[in-house]
Amino acid sequence: MLTKSTAMQWISKNIQQLVLGVLLATGCTWAQDKPDYYYDVLGEASAGFLMPSAFGDNYIAEGYSLDPGIQIRGGIRVDPKLLLGGDFQFYYGRVTNPEITGAFRGSNIRRLMVFGQYNLLDERSDLAVQAGLEFGVVILDNHIAAEEFRDDGISTGLSLDVSYRFSTTFGVYAHGLLVRDWMNIKTAPGLEDSFKRVDYFIPSVGIRLYIR
Repeated sequence: MLTKSTAMQWISKNIQQLVLGVLLATGCTWAQDKPDYYYDVLGEASAGFLMPSAFGDNYIAEGYSLDPGIQIRGGIRVDPKLLLGGDFQFYYGRVTNPEITGAFRGSNIRRLMVFGQYNLLDERSDLAVQAGLEFGVVILDNHIAAEEFRDDGISTGLSLDVSYRFSTTFGVYAHGLLVRDWMNIKTAPGLEDSFKRVDYFIPSVGIRLYIR
């Protein structure tokens, strides 16, 4: 029987394979003929796969194994150097130490953030290096047998985005996000530090569409 968790993991895996295939194909095609242009885009839309890792003294870092996931980003360039937009992430965490996390299998982890990014290089360059601030929410759908329960929290992060534009429309990107989740979880006294704050480093790579 196809469960919600299994379906989301199947979708995530196939999107990762699609992004990798497009990256390989476009890298050969667009590099052959890249026209001259100015950095005149109105916005950007990106899709890629991410490789999350938790670190520090918290229940995710000590009790979970995190699978690769998917990322979808989009933004509007309100200034030649300033981009404002949103970021959606999805990945799955498998419980490896139930003595720390509690007796359940794992969690679907979703994060939705808004961001502002500032380009540190010349806006007319093919290469862009953008530093950003991100803020949003994180939702964990936790699975116990056929049942689910939900935890949530607030996410704050710092990001660095490096992209290369092959043509007027297409490019590739690599993104790094250092994020802290401030979780809304009720815990016993003395366990707040482990369950209330979770730190992640989330690198990602993918393809980018420039909207003119």
